[in-house]
Parts: sequence; structure tokens; C-alpha cells
Amino acid sequence: MSSEDIFSGPPGATPLTEEEKEGLIPRAITVKSELDGAELENILKANIWLDRSQMSVEQLLTARFHHRLVQIHLFVNGNGRHARLITDKLLRILGEKEFTWGSSNIDEDGPARHEYIQALKDADSHDLSALMRFVRS
Repeated sequence: MSSEDIFSGPPGATPLTEEEKEGLIPRAITVKSELDGAELENILKANIWLDRSQMSVEQLLTARFHHRLVQIHLFVNGNGRHARLITDKLLRILGEKEFTWGSSNIDEDGPARHEYIQALKDADSHDLSALMRFVRS
């Protein structure tokens, strides 16, 4: 796409490049003004969600960090234990209290472990609400 193509057309109608379109989930977005509007809407929704949350931004970020560290799956065994240890260390560095992780031993099979694993699976689908409840329960 040449610079002439980018600047021709009405304001806000700059077409997205194929690379910009590649990762978009809403496939109907085709121009930058639509993308800007969708991003602004997401930011506003996120701010409302953060305002309603009972957790600090640091706690929310570390819950997401924990999920991602487990998802990377560095080891054959012990990924959850490693991720919980590192997450709690990060919380301490940030001046936050460590997570309670369901207030029971989730290394052993039982209801708390099943709840933890389900919360991680929900987080795989971008729903962190169960994980955030669990880490402080």
C-alpha cells in the first residue's frame, strides 16, 4: 500500500493492512476509525470492570501473570507450584499480600484443586473471574 492509498478517502476511512487485520477477532472491522472505536469501547469496559473489582491492579496483573506462567508449562511436573511460588514472590515485591490459593492444599486431589484447575481453564478462554476469586479465597 502506497502513502497515496493511505491518505486518499474520507477522514477515518484509512483501510487496515492485511497484517493489521490478521489478529482481529471482530472481522467486520476494516478501517482504522472502526478499530479506534472498538479499542476505546474495550478500554472503557475495562475501566468499569476495574472500578468494580475488589482487587488492586497489582493483584489483577499477578493473577494474569500466574495463569500465563502455568499456561507456558515450563516443566513436566510442578508447573502450578512453581507458578504460585513466583506469583507470591512478585506480590511481595509489589508490596501486596500473598494469595491464599483456596486456603487449602491444592497439590492434592480434592475440591479445591478441581476449582483451581477449572479457574485456569476458564482463564484460557479469557475469563479470569473464577481465578481471581480463587486466589483470594
